[in-house]
Amino acid sequence: MPGYEGVKRVEFQTASAGADWVFPYRLLVPGINGWDKAVDLVVLGMSPDAVSWDDYGLRSRSFPDAPGYDTAPFYQASSDDGSGVVSLLDPNLISIVVPHNAIRQMGPGGVNVGIQYRQKDTGSRAQLLIGRLPLVAGVL
Repeated sequence: MPGYEGVKRVEFQTASAGADWVFPYRLLVPGINGWDKAVDLVVLGMSPDAVSWDDYGLRSRSFPDAPGYDTAPFYQASSDDGSGVVSLLDPNLISIVVPHNAIRQMGPGGVNVGIQYRQKDTGSRAQLLIGRLPLVAGVL
């Protein structure tokens, strides 16, 4: 990504824990004339502060569950996985639509969100955005 420096930090608007989360993100990077899907890859990672569930007894898990930077996100999607969650739209728009069933699994509370650009041919990575998404419970 030519000319891109720094990581943008965002406090997302409060969203419902029972609805799709829609986030269009426009890159303001000079020199981008469009996406090359053979080379460009955008990955979304989401990890709630904690998850709990009840299957033969109440269980819970906190994130990150291990020290360091190697902790896998709770939910991940990419522009290359065929899910349609992350779409690269010309010339420099990233459309993110996380379905309600994935959001419901995270439940109400805070969610850490990261969006990363990766080049398939070189393996290089650039963090585009990190932020916090507050989710609130409602009548589902």
